Amino acid sequence: MAGSSWGSVQRLQPLTRREWFGRWGILGLTATPGLRMFIPETVLPWGWIQCPLRHFTGIPCPSCGMTRAFLAMAQGNWQQAMEFHLLSPLVLILFVILAGHLMLEIQQRRRISTPLSRMARQWPVLFGSLGVLLLYHGWRLWQLQASGELAAAMAQAPLGHLW
Repeated sequence: MAGSSWGSVQRLQPLTRREWFGRWGILGLTATPGLRMFIPETVLPWGWIQCPLRHFTGIPCPSCGMTRAFLAMAQGNWQQAMEFHLLSPLVLILFVILAGHLMLEIQQRRRISTPLSRMARQWPVLFGSLGVLLLYHGWRLWQLQASGELAAAMAQAPLGHLW
């Protein structure tokens, strides 16, 4: 069923047992933020989860704010979500697409290739996506440095006490 249209799906060889279990693991990691969006804070508090990089150094990682952004989106507050992390709506859409693709492969026990999945495996797309993430992260760090928040956070972090 190969074709050149975006809607075409090409069925490939069956998944090995290891690939099948691997896809379950990736699906679990991918679906967790989406599922968390609908579990109330009173049922499953997130206060104990912290970014290790930010905790020890005071420097936020490129994905810092993503969990809070997902929770804000679940409450319908998209503006606040984008304040927490500008790329969060895009990441949520990508997680939904990836979860759907993985569920289809798990259900059919076959590798499935779509135009979107083939495009996502191309090096220019991967490096371009990484570039966008790192540029956004650099901009966020610059803003934190300009406001003085970064220096204060670094001084209060455990590694900051070593200096």
